[in-house]
Amino acid sequence: KANIQNTFIKLKQETLEKCTHPSYTSLIYVLAFFHAVVQERRKYDKIGWNIPYDFSESDFTVSVQILINYLNKTLTDGIEAPLPWVTLRYLIGNVMYGGRVIDDYDQRIVNTFMKQYFGEFIVDIFQTFYLYHDDKVQYKLIAVDTKEEFLNAIEELPSTSGPEVLGLHMNAEMGYFTKASRDIWNNLLKLQPQTESSSSGMSREELIDSVAEDILKKLPDLFAISDIKKFYGNKLSPSTVVLLQELERFNLLVDKINVTLTMLRKALLGEIGMDSILESVSVSLYNGQIPNSWIKLAPQTCKNLGGWIEHFVARTNQYIEVVMGNLQLYG
Repeated sequence: KANIQNTFIKLKQETLEKCTHPSYTSLIYVLAFFHAVVQERRKYDKIGWNIPYDFSESDFTVSVQILINYLNKTLTDGIEAPLPWVTLRYLIGNVMYGGRVIDDYDQRIVNTFMKQYFGEFIVDIFQTFYLYHDDKVQYKLIAVDTKEEFLNAIEELPSTSGPEVLGLHMNAEMGYFTKASRDIWNNLLKLQPQTESSSSGMSREELIDSVAEDILKKLPDLFAISDIKKFYGNKLSPSTVVLLQELERFNLLVDKINVTLTMLRKALLGEIGMDSILESVSVSLYNGQIPNSWIKLAPQTCKNLGGWIEHFVARTNQYIEVVMGNLQLYG
């Protein structure tokens, strides 16, 4: 509702008067609904779009002009001339909005919406057209002439809508709310005082230094990749290739942790300056979170810092067992 409302607030009354075709204003509403759908799907991350797209107001504006041009052309040919639905779907769905889409499956979604929203069924006087409807909500086609009438009709729409309106399964909301809750929690952590002492009586700096020292003690030495390659020689199985790749990535992570924590401890002692990266690491350690610079080099996880370090140690031991030959590789 808010997205469609915002579109019509920005729309000028003169735009609604640029074409006298009887279906023009209805198609403007359909286009605004489509524009809202493709934008709202972004909040569901990968479930909405494989790649996030910046569909903007300019896409809607140019698409309106496309409608004006082709509807006026049908008027010059006679009021009964059929609307060029195939052309409209292609220009709007493949050229304007589709021009931003680079994933084939995302383009299929856009094309599906175009076929669902733009067709002869819109002007069928014998059957009411619904942009979406179920047992709880109905999004009927709004066919009025003025901006004020549109805004009044839009005001009657539900304030919130589920993912089903966007062509998604109802469970898509679970991931969205989980992410929103996590973001709220992280923001609350950032709001807590950063200078007071902890419950153990340690100052903030002492607590961070203690956590950093504890993690550094658990860091393994870097794996000697070149020696491991020599050991296997030409007998590299697919599993061994994957192991070597994993060890290379693991070395990068270990090195990053070692460097950042060593630099952070020096910064806490005043030996070097505290830059934005080290400050971010210190905040993460204090809040029990994994620093962003580590996350970029590690497998995706939802663990907190303590659980992640336990898993990190377990990974280290497993790699050592594999390299020592105590665990068999298959493939």
